[in-house]
Amino acid sequence: MSNPQDVEFTEIEKSQSMGQKLIPKVDEALLKGVSVELDCCIGTSNVALSELATFKFGDVLKLDQEVNEDIELRLNGIVVAQGKLVAIDGNFGVEITQVADISND
Repeated sequence: MSNPQDVEFTEIEKSQSMGQKLIPKVDEALLKGVSVELDCCIGTSNVALSELATFKFGDVLKLDQEVNEDIELRLNGIVVAQGKLVAIDGNFGVEITQVADISND
């Protein structure tokens, strides 16, 4: 088993590009009051059920994601953006680095 290491996250500040719309060409009145669940996938791991049954507090589950790799933001299982995990106001957050082209043009 590898030795786990703590990861430090840098606080982020707003940049000039922040505030630009991720989904252009959408009538905001149509979206008002509509909620969706956006999943942030930081990695996956395949384990045998028998191995899962042996887990105890303090055990570490290794994910298939490298520390500095982009994470995926998924809407209904479809990747809509990628980003970096950051710390903001004492919480985890995602700085969006790339947005998928979801238009039907």
